[in-house]
Amino acid sequence: MPPSKPLIRILIQADSTNPKVLDGLEVWLRLGLLSDAQVRQIAEQYLSEALPQKVVTSGKTKVLETEKIAQNRVVSKPPQPAFTFPTIITDLVASLKAELSVRWLLFLGLFLVIVSSGVLAASQWEKFPATGQYLILFAYTFAFWGVSLWGSKQSGLRVTAQALKLVTLLLIPLNFWAMDGLKLWLNPLGLVTIAIATLALTALTVILSQNQGQLQRRSLLNHLGLSYLNWGWQIPGFPIIAVYLGIIITGFLTIANPPPASSSPHPGIDFKIVVIYLLTILFGRAIFVVNVDINQLGLALGIFAGFLYISSSLILHRSSYFILLLAWLTTIFTQPAQGFLVSGIGVGIFSHHLLKYWLKRDLAAIFVLGLSMVALVGRLIPHELRQTAISVGVEATSSQDSPWALLSLTWFPYLIFMVILTDWIYHRPQRKIAGFGDQLSLGFGIFLTSLALSNPALRSLNLLASTIILALVTRSRQPLKPPLILGTHILGLVTFANLVYWQFPNLTLELWAIILLGLMVGEFLLFTVNSPANVLIRKDALNLGIVLSELSYMLFLTNFYFNNQTLEIAWLITPLALTCVATQTTESQQTKAVKFSIFACGLVQILTLPYPQIRLLSLGLTTLFMVVNTQIIKTLFSSVFTVGLGLGFLFLSIKDLVTVEGWFMLLSLTITGLWILRLILSRYGSIQSNIIRLYQQAFDGWAIAFLGFELSIITFHSFGLYLAEIPGSFSLIYTLIILITALIFRGLDLGNQQKTAGSGFSPWILYSLAWAVELLIIEILISGNQSLVSLAVANIILGLTTQLFGDWWQRHYQLQKLPNPWQIIPIFYGILGIIFRVQTSGNWMGLISLGFALILIGIGRRNIQAKPLIYLGLIGVSISSYEILFYQINAQPLTEQWIAFATLGTSLMYGYRILNPWLNVYLRIPETEIKTIAHLHWFISSILLGLAILSPINPQLILTIGTSLLLIRYALFQGRHNPNLATAEIWVYLGLIEATVLTIYLQNLLDLSNFLIPWSGSILSIISWFFYILPWNTWGWSVKPWKKVAIILPLITVIGSRFLLQPEQQSTWYFSATIGTLFYIALSNFTKNIRLNYLSLILINFIFYDGLFLTNYQWDVFIFSFPIALSLLYFSQFEPTLNLQENRGLRHGLRVLGTGILCGTSLMNSQGTGILPGILSLITIFVGLGLRIRAFLYIGTAIFLINIVNQLIILNSIYSFMKWVISFILGVILIGIAANFETRREQLITLWNNWITELKTWQ
Repeated sequence: MPPSKPLIRILIQADSTNPKVLDGLEVWLRLGLLSDAQVRQIAEQYLSEALPQKVVTSGKTKVLETEKIAQNRVVSKPPQPAFTFPTIITDLVASLKAELSVRWLLFLGLFLVIVSSGVLAASQWEKFPATGQYLILFAYTFAFWGVSLWGSKQSGLRVTAQALKLVTLLLIPLNFWAMDGLKLWLNPLGLVTIAIATLALTALTVILSQNQGQLQRRSLLNHLGLSYLNWGWQIPGFPIIAVYLGIIITGFLTIANPPPASSSPHPGIDFKIVVIYLLTILFGRAIFVVNVDINQLGLALGIFAGFLYISSSLILHRSSYFILLLAWLTTIFTQPAQGFLVSGIGVGIFSHHLLKYWLKRDLAAIFVLGLSMVALVGRLIPHELRQTAISVGVEATSSQDSPWALLSLTWFPYLIFMVILTDWIYHRPQRKIAGFGDQLSLGFGIFLTSLALSNPALRSLNLLASTIILALVTRSRQPLKPPLILGTHILGLVTFANLVYWQFPNLTLELWAIILLGLMVGEFLLFTVNSPANVLIRKDALNLGIVLSELSYMLFLTNFYFNNQTLEIAWLITPLALTCVATQTTESQQTKAVKFSIFACGLVQILTLPYPQIRLLSLGLTTLFMVVNTQIIKTLFSSVFTVGLGLGFLFLSIKDLVTVEGWFMLLSLTITGLWILRLILSRYGSIQSNIIRLYQQAFDGWAIAFLGFELSIITFHSFGLYLAEIPGSFSLIYTLIILITALIFRGLDLGNQQKTAGSGFSPWILYSLAWAVELLIIEILISGNQSLVSLAVANIILGLTTQLFGDWWQRHYQLQKLPNPWQIIPIFYGILGIIFRVQTSGNWMGLISLGFALILIGIGRRNIQAKPLIYLGLIGVSISSYEILFYQINAQPLTEQWIAFATLGTSLMYGYRILNPWLNVYLRIPETEIKTIAHLHWFISSILLGLAILSPINPQLILTIGTSLLLIRYALFQGRHNPNLATAEIWVYLGLIEATVLTIYLQNLLDLSNFLIPWSGSILSIISWFFYILPWNTWGWSVKPWKKVAIILPLITVIGSRFLLQPEQQSTWYFSATIGTLFYIALSNFTKNIRLNYLSLILINFIFYDGLFLTNYQWDVFIFSFPIALSLLYFSQFEPTLNLQENRGLRHGLRVLGTGILCGTSLMNSQGTGILPGILSLITIFVGLGLRIRAFLYIGTAIFLINIVNQLIILNSIYSFMKWVISFILGVILIGIAANFETRREQLITLWNNWITELKTWQ
C-alpha cells in the first residue's frame, strides 16, 4: 500500500463580512485546491449565523443566554481587553497552541501510563517466571507500535504517531538487555522466546528504519549491532569488549561515514539520537549494572571522541571535547598507558583545530595535554630503571631532601619544545597566538624554576638555561620588546647572584651588600658611558642600579640592627654615584637620578647617625651633594633638605656646648637668625633669583618649623606648671619675648617693598603671636602663684580687647572684611577662658560665660558669613542667664528649679518678641530669625514645664498653670494670622497638644480620672463635633488643623482609654466606643466623605478583637481573619479612587486578597470535611457571576477546585489501589488532550477568544 500523501494545513484569519472572501473561495474551487464539500463546510461554519435568541440586559452589558451563537461567531480581530487576564491561565492556553506542548503532554501521558502499569505489575512481579516477565516488556513494545500504526492512518495525529514510533524504537534494545539479564537461555521455553522475539524485533527494527519509504542500511546495521551487543554479558570480560566494539561500529558506520540525509520534506526519526541512546545504554549498563571500572573505559571514550570530532554533525563535533575531557580525567591518574594515548588523541584533535582556526584555547589544550604526556612517559618507564636514574641525579646534585627538584631539568626539554613551537607560530605569522604561547612558556619556566628553588646547584643550572633561552627569544622578537629586555637583564643578575652563592655559600651580609654596590656601580657605568648598547638596555641599567642600591641598603640596615658595624659608610657611594650620573647626562633620566640621590642622602643618615665618628662626615658630604643636586633640579624640597642637613651639621657640632635650658634660647636665636638670613638674601640681585628664592623659602620654612616646635614644647611646659607643679623658669619668659620680637620682625617683612600698611601681618604670624602671648601670660601668672580663675578672666579680657581692636582696625582702614585671624583669635581666647573656669563655680561665674557670648556676638555681627556666631552668642546669653539663676535657686527642690527655668525661658521668649525691632538693627539679622530664637525658648520652656508637671509634688501650682497658659497662648497665636499656612498649622497642633497635656494634668490634680476615662471617648466625640463645625477661618485660624484634630482625637481617645480601664468600667467603655463609631458615621454623612467610615471600621474591628480576646478564645484562623477580609472587601468596593480606570488592577488585587483570605482560611480550617470551604466558595462563585466580578469568580473557583483535589488526595491516601487507577486515568486523559488539541486546535482557539471577549466587560 503506497504511503499517503502529506497534507498542507493553512490557517487564514480574515473578516467574514468582507465579500472578497467569497471571490477567493471561488478561485480556489476552480483551481482544484478546494472541493465543493469543503467550500460548503467553510460557509456553514464561518459565513453563517444562527437566529438570535432572547437577550437579557443587566446594567451596562448584555449577556447572551445561548452559548451556540458565541461559539459560531468568528472574531476576526478581537479588541484588546481592558484588563490583564490572569497570567497562569493565559500562559496555559498560549502554550497549548504550540506543538511543543502537545509533545510534552504526550510525554506526561506515556510516562504516567507506563509507571502506573509498572506499579501494578510490581506488586505481583515475583509470581511471574522470567519468560513471563520478559513477555510483558515484549507486549508493551508491540502495543506501542500498534497504536503508532493506528495513529499514522489518522489525518490529524502525525505528531502522536511519530512519538509512539520513537518510543517503540527505544524499547527494542531494552528487550535484548532483558533477554540477557533474565537469562532466558537457561530453559527451552526461554530459547524459543529468544528466537521468536529476536526475529520479531529485527523485523520491527527494519520496518521502523524506513524513513518515508527509504531504508537507511547503515543506520539499521548500527542499531541492530548495538542491540545485539547487549547479549553475552554473563561472559567474563565481555562487557568491556562490547563497549569497545559498540564504539568502533558506531564510529565507522554512523559517525565517520554518516548516511545520506533524507530529501523528504517530512523526515522521520533522527537515528543519530537513537545511536547516542544505544551507546548510553551500553555505557550505563557497564558502569552502573555490571560495575565495570570507568577507568578501563577511558580509551574507549577517547576513541569515541576522535570519531565524534571528524563527524559532519556540529552537535556531535562539539560534544567530542567534553567526552575527551572525561576520558582524560578518568585515565590520567590510574591508567598511564591509556592516559598517554588519550592525550595523544587530544593533541591531534586540538592541533587540527589550531591550524584551522588559530584559537588560544587550542594552544592551551595542546600545552596541557603535551605536558601530561611528558609526565606519563616517566610513569611508563620500568620502575627499576626509573629509580636508578633518579638516584644518579640526586647524588650528582645533592638533592636528597628534594628529589622532585630534578624535574626542573628533566622537563626543561618540553619548555624548549614549546619555545620552538611558539617561534614557528610567530613566523606563520600569528602574532597574537604566539604571544599567548610565550605566556604559557613563561609560566611553565617559572614553575620549573620554583621546583629548583630548594637546591642551589639545580637552581643555578635552571636559571642559566632559562637566561639563555630568554635571551634567544628576546633576540628573535623584532622589534625588541622592553619587557623582554628588562626580564632578560634581571634574570641575568639573578643568575649571577645564584652562581656566586653556589660557589661561595658562606658570604656575610656585609660582603653581599658590597657585591650589590659593585653591581650598582657597574649598572651606572653602563648607563653613563657612550656605548653602542641599545637605549632600552641603558634605561634599564639606571633603574636596576637603583634597585641594587636599595637591596644593599636593606642588607646594611639588617647588619646595623644585628652586628652594629661601621661599614655602613660605604653606602655613601650611592648618593655620590647618583649625583655623578645626574651631572653626566642631559637626558630625561637626569631628574630621576637627582631625586634618588636626594632620597639616598636622607637614607644614609639612618645608617651613620648612631656613630659619632662618621655622622659628621656623612652630614657634611651629603650637604655638599645636596648643594649640587639643588643646582640641577631647582625645587623647593631640595633646598629645604639642603638647609636641613646644614642645620643638622651645625647642631651636632655644638651639642656638647649647650645646656638643656640653653636649647630653648638657641632655637629662638636660630629662628631669628634664619629670618635675618632670609632678609639678607632678598638684597641680592636677580642673576640667581630662582635659587635665592628657593633658599629664602627654605630658611623661612625651617624657621616656622622650629617656631612651631618650640611653642609646642613651651605649651607642654605650661600644662606641666599646672598639672605636675613643675617650677617656673624665667629663661622661658625671655625665650617667649625673643620669639614675639622675632615674629614682629618677620611680620614687618622689610624685604617686601609691595606690602601695604592696611594689609597687616600674615595670618600665620598673627596666630603665632596670639599663641606666644597666651603662653607668656600663662608663664607669668602661674609662676606668680595665681589661680586658674585669673587666667580665665585674663583670657576673656584678651578676647574682648582683640575683638574691639579688630573692630577699630576695620573702621580705621575702612576694610570690607577683616582677615580671618581677627575673627578666630578672640574666639580662641574666649574658649580658653571658658576652659579655665570649668572647675570653678560661683555666683558671678556666669559673667565669664556672658563675656564669651558678647565676644561671639561682636564677631558675628561683622559680616553675614559669621552670622552663626550671633546665634551661638545668643545661646550663650541664655545659658549665662540660666547659670546665674541656677546659682540662686540650686538649694530649692528640682521641681521648683524646673518651673523657675521654664518661667525664665518664657520671659526670654516674650523679651525677644518685644525687643525685636531693636535687636534687628543691632544684631543685623532679619526679624524671622529673632522669632526663631524665641520659638526655641518656647520649646525649651515647654519641655521643662512638662517635666515639672510629671512630678507628683508641685508646690508652685499657680506659677505652673500661669506659665502653661502663656506657652499655650503663644503657640496658638503663632498660628493666627500667619501668612505661612504650613507653619501656622504646626503651631496650632503644638498649642492643642500643650492644652491636652494641661487638661490631663488638671484631671489628675482634681482626681476625675475614674469618671472621665471610660466616658472620654464619648466626651471627646462631642467636643470634636464642635471643633469640626466652628468657623475658625473667620477668627484668623486655618480650618485644617482643627478639623484634623477633630477627626483623629476620638479614635486615639477610644483606643488609648481601653488600656487604662478598670474591669468594672468595661461596659461603659463599650458604650463610649459605640458613640465614637457613630460619631464617624455621622461625620461621614455630614461631610459626604465616605473615607471617614474607614475610621469607624477600625473601631469596629478593635471592639471585635477586644471582645474576642476577653472570652475564652480558642485559636481559629478563620474567625481571626474574618474582620480583616471583610474590611478589605469593603475598602475595595467603596474607595472612590479604585473606580478610576487606571486603578482597576489594584481594585482587582484587593478583591482577590480579601476573597482569598476569607475562603483560604476556611479551607485551612476545614478539618478534612471540606463543608465550610465548599459552601463559601460556591457562594463566592455565585456572587461573582451575579455581580460580574472576576475576583470572586476566580478565587471561588480556585478554592472550590483545591477543596475537591484535597478530598481526592485524602481518598487516595486511604485507598492505596486508587493511586494506580488515578495515575492511569490521568495519563490517558493527557494523551487524549494532546490528540484533541492536535486535531481541533483552531476550533478551541476560536472558542477561547470569544470567552476573552465576553470577560472583558466584567469588573
